[in-house]
Amino acid sequence: MPPIKRTYVQSEASTDKIACNHCKLLFTARGLKSHEAGCIRKQEKTRRRKEFADAADKVVEAQMKGRHRKEKRRLRRMQAASVIAQEPQPAALSHCTPFDVDTLSTSSADLAAGAAMSVSGDVYERSISDTSMAGIPDGPDHFSVPAPVSANIQPDSFKTEFHPKSGRATTVDSFSTFDRSQGRTQSQPIVDDDSQPWHPFQTREDFEFSEIAHQAALNKDLTNKLLSLIQRIAKGEAKFTLQSHHDVTEAWKCAAKLMTPFEKGVISIPHQKQDFEFDVHFRPLWDWAMDLLSNPILMPHFVWDAQRLYKHNGERFERFVDEPWTGNRWWNIQSDLPGDNAAPFAFILYADKSHLSSSGKVKAYPVIVRCGNLPVNIRNSTRGLGGGQLVGWLPIVPADSGNEGKLSWTNLKRVVWHESFLKILDSIVSLSKVGFAYQTFEGTVRRLYPVILILSADYEEQCIMALIRGLKSHCPCPICLVPSDQLRNHATTYPMRMSLDAITSLEVYKRSRKDGEALMQKQSLRPVENAFWRVNHSDPHRALSFDHLHYDDMGMGDHLFKEIKKNLAEIGRHAEKAVDDQYDFLHFHAYSQFTLPQS
Repeated sequence: MPPIKRTYVQSEASTDKIACNHCKLLFTARGLKSHEAGCIRKQEKTRRRKEFADAADKVVEAQMKGRHRKEKRRLRRMQAASVIAQEPQPAALSHCTPFDVDTLSTSSADLAAGAAMSVSGDVYERSISDTSMAGIPDGPDHFSVPAPVSANIQPDSFKTEFHPKSGRATTVDSFSTFDRSQGRTQSQPIVDDDSQPWHPFQTREDFEFSEIAHQAALNKDLTNKLLSLIQRIAKGEAKFTLQSHHDVTEAWKCAAKLMTPFEKGVISIPHQKQDFEFDVHFRPLWDWAMDLLSNPILMPHFVWDAQRLYKHNGERFERFVDEPWTGNRWWNIQSDLPGDNAAPFAFILYADKSHLSSSGKVKAYPVIVRCGNLPVNIRNSTRGLGGGQLVGWLPIVPADSGNEGKLSWTNLKRVVWHESFLKILDSIVSLSKVGFAYQTFEGTVRRLYPVILILSADYEEQCIMALIRGLKSHCPCPICLVPSDQLRNHATTYPMRMSLDAITSLEVYKRSRKDGEALMQKQSLRPVENAFWRVNHSDPHRALSFDHLHYDDMGMGDHLFKEIKKNLAEIGRHAEKAVDDQYDFLHFHAYSQFTLPQS
């Protein structure tokens, strides 16, 4: 019996490549049409961005000259008004480890001595751990001596230390007056009082109904029945204009035109004298970012500058972290960016292979993005503006019993994943190096540099993102180089993984497969180019965060639950049944294919 033809394998007759009329790159006949359409849009966007950047550069230059003059006047006023104690000033902190509370703190006695902030005397100390983006340790920690504050520091006071590039002085607030929104503007969104945020729906009621119909996954017949019922009940009490499913669909189409649409791309991967082609559906990441940046409702809520937060415990200030911009990673990235007006635009990306049907037969690989510059109540919201949004569907390589388990087939899957993900990242690659001029809500022009701040995934996806060989390899951690036989040893600190080491190993592999393979096996790396290497300040080993769902009590994932069931089986069937009866998939409440147990 002849083998079944695979739709994703390109035949030899279709291997001829055709040059694009715009970028001159070669593509197959199948992918040329979609590429040319995207190529035209990309060139037009590049032209508009260049024009805007040129104009903004002139504004920035003039603005910086005025800022320097204002800063000089401000310093003269501060010097004239300051009453400084005669005691010698304390020296900058040195030789501190990231986990030493004393070195992270400032005592009341030091504050009473009139310690002054030094924005130039930064002390660099390499971190010994980086398991979370928001954790305090992350590479060089630019600690400075705290700013002068009153000697009368009360317990539970808060101190906020702003990044030197922000031009803002350190503040100390009492417990009752501390406000986490102080790092952002207090102004109201620039929306007219008579605005209609439900536009392009004709009324607010039309939008609320469409949202309910969408969340409930109502089909055409159910939607028409519900509309008929509402029309009979309403009797004119509300202006409700929708009459059919067609009206709802047309309203959604109008709303979709206001957001970045999905694009379709085709990637071609050679493998054993064959070309494997896969479709990738994605939204350009920077186009999604521009949707947020241009929204007047969200503009007042963006945070651009890194901060350090401290709480006074009665003896000293202790550091704490509650938002991405209060961690060391943000501070260090902003310190490395060129120019005083530079700031990171932080992307938080989540990817996980999922089942789309209750039978588990339909699989997909969605990619979700959130903006790290927005407060947690906005970026983690499941409704409204500024929350997470789907930006891509990664292709899944079909199972092949003849190739499964082979190293070349496993590497092929990694190549497909990263080439597909690069389609999503492509729009921010160049901007991460040159920046994007943006006029903020306050009227200043900031140069924004896109960075991948956080990669959120379970261990399986983390291995793919970091391109390591997994749990049974010599170094199974995607963040550090701890050997597999030392995972239980918490007393020893091992070197952090670095993208530069992986890039060097891959270059050796390309020159000599034997030498490169030996070098990669020592660090459990795969000979594949990582898509995240293209984006500046986006080392995947720094961006990966701890997998709470599968490893601790933050979530009862299916892996951990299965292990618990094995232990319960030794107790008896009654114990297993009791746990099954009480187990609740509440973290999947938004998915209609799950049936929740009755209370």
